[in-house]
Amino acid sequence: GKTYEFPLQWDVKGVAETTWVIPRDAKLGVYSVALLKEPSKKSTIQSDPASGVPDTVDYRELPAGQFSVEEFRVLLAQASIQAPATPLVAASQAVVDVAVKYLAGGSAGNLPVTLRSQVQPKPVVSFEGFEEFAFANGRAKEGLEDQDESESATGAKKKGMLDQSIDLTLDSAGVARVTISPLPRAKVPMELLTELDFRDPVGEVRTVSTTISLWPAQRLVGIKTNSRLISKEALAFHVAVVSPTGKPVPEAPVSVDLFEKTSRQSRKRSVGGFYTRETFRKITRVGTVCEGKTDSQGLVRCETKASVSGSVILQAITRDETGNETAAHRELWLGQEVVTRVPMEVSPERTRYVPG
Repeated sequence: GKTYEFPLQWDVKGVAETTWVIPRDAKLGVYSVALLKEPSKKSTIQSDPASGVPDTVDYRELPAGQFSVEEFRVLLAQASIQAPATPLVAASQAVVDVAVKYLAGGSAGNLPVTLRSQVQPKPVVSFEGFEEFAFANGRAKEGLEDQDESESATGAKKKGMLDQSIDLTLDSAGVARVTISPLPRAKVPMELLTELDFRDPVGEVRTVSTTISLWPAQRLVGIKTNSRLISKEALAFHVAVVSPTGKPVPEAPVSVDLFEKTSRQSRKRSVGGFYTRETFRKITRVGTVCEGKTDSQGLVRCETKASVSGSVILQAITRDETGNETAAHRELWLGQEVVTRVPMEVSPERTRYVPG
C-alpha cells in the first residue's frame, strides 16, 4: 500500500506532536503508524552465548499503533426504549415507551417504526455479596429420563417462547406506549429483549435495543455449598433469599430437600449392525434436610447428615407473600469419609467495602 512520511520535532521532554490531514483520495482500510530511526543506527544481540556469534537486528522501524479510515454517514436521529420503572414480577405483560427525536432538535412525529420482542433465558443471575450462590435456577426434575431427549426438549422449549413484531406509528411528539403480551409464566428468571427499528433521515434503518428482566417472584432463593465440609456425615451449606434488586430478605421461610442422582448407560443396536449408547439418569427425592427462616443478612446456615452418598442435589425453595415460588438447586458429590477436623468459618457482614 501507499506510505506517507513526515518529520517529527521532539521537545526537551522527548515528546513530539503532529497532525496528519487525511487526503481525500486516501484508501479505506487500516493504517499502521511506525517511528523510523536513521538507517545507520543498528543494535546487536547475542543469539548464542556459547558461540559468541552476534546477530545483527535492524531496529529502524518501531511500531507505534494503528487506526482505520472508513466511510460513514452522520446520524441525524436517535431512539430510546424506556423500560418499566419497577421490576416485573410474575407479570403477564410489559409496557414500554419508545421515542425517536432528531439530534438537531425536535421530535420525529408520525414516524413509522417496528418494535420486536423476544423472551429468552436470563444467562446469569448474580448479586453483589452473593457471588458464590446459585440463584433461582429451578427445581430438580425427579424421575427417570433420557438425557439426550431432555436436552432436545429444552432446545425446543426455548424456540417456542414469545417472539413478536409490532408495526406502529409514533404520535406527533415522536413517542408511543406499547404493551407486550402475553408474557410466559416461568419458574426461573427470564429476560425480555426488545428492539426498535426506525428509518434515519439519511435513509438507513437504525436499531436500538434493551433487555428487561422478568422475575418469577418477589423473593429469589439461592444456595451455596461449603466445599470443605462435603461428606455424608458432615453436609454444610448456606441458603440466601434476596429481592430482585439484590437486597437481603429477612424472615423468609426456606426449606431444603436432598435428592439422589444416579446415571445408567445402555448399548443399543441400530440399523446396519452399529451400536449407540443411551444415557439415562434418575433423580429420587431423599427427604427434607433443612428448614428455617433467614436472618437479618438474608441467610440460613445448615449443617446436617445425609443418608446417601455419591452424586446428590440440594434443592432450596421459598415463597413470597403472594405465594409465588422460586427454587434453586445445586449438584455435589458426597463422599463416605467422616470429616474429623472442622475448619473455622469466618463470614463477613459484607464482601465489599468502599472508603468512607
